Amino acid sequence: MEESRTLTLLDLERQYQGVVREIQEAHGELTEESEKRFDETCKMLCEKVDGYFVVSQRLEVEMDLWKTRKEGCEAVERSYRNALARLKERLRYVLETRDDKTLQGEFVRYSLAKARHSLVLNDLELPREYKKIRIVIEPDKEKIEADLKLGKKIPGAALKDNFSVRTGKPKT
Repeated sequence: MEESRTLTLLDLERQYQGVVREIQEAHGELTEESEKRFDETCKMLCEKVDGYFVVSQRLEVEMDLWKTRKEGCEAVERSYRNALARLKERLRYVLETRDDKTLQGEFVRYSLAKARHSLVLNDLELPREYKKIRIVIEPDKEKIEADLKLGKKIPGAALKDNFSVRTGKPKT
């Protein structure tokens, strides 16, 4: 038999199913050879499953690490973005107070340039003719789910069973 490290989980499962099929075809009679193949396959399958557990634990730790790093990087980015906004606001303030609206250094020149206008609204004061009525039609998911659970047939809707991999202690 090959070592469990060289076989994939799917290979080992196929090998296990093959041995089980042989035993079933022999009406449960175990030969010394089939018993040995069964034991070796079960052992390799157990090793592979335990290896999957170790790898999944490592992946979760790495995920958490990168999530924390992402959050830290986002915080650093925010602080730089805020610092840049404050710097530009100071420049704009100083430029507005200067007659020529420019500041010049040895390597750079700042000046005020007209930017795109911004729209300032007070919804309470706007006349009705400047307001839109928006109607949103969307499925009532809670009602649909409740009715489907009660056995009601609803065209275009169904409950789908989902499965997740659960990690636990082995049964003894």
